[in-house]
Amino acid sequence: MFQYYLREAGIALSWVGTGRLIFSLNYTAADFAEVAERIVGAARAMRQDQWWWAEPATTNKSLRRRVLKEILQARSPWLSGSSISSPRSR
Repeated sequence: MFQYYLREAGIALSWVGTGRLIFSLNYTAADFAEVAERIVGAARAMRQDQWWWAEPATTNKSLRRRVLKEILQARSPWLSGSSISSPRSR
């Protein structure tokens, strides 16, 4: 989805493959600053549209624990006996 927001901000990425952000080596500092401003603007628009919703009670500590739990479950599915579910589906 981020590619759509970038396109709206005037940055057209390749629609084939991963759409990596590869810059020409002949960008001036002003050119790069403009691109960076557009990327940040696209991210802010995406956040404003609530694509990056997070539960208000989420903390860095709870995120780290969740990621650790998911890593352990992915490496050893027998630890939990259940699959990993989305926080939104609870």
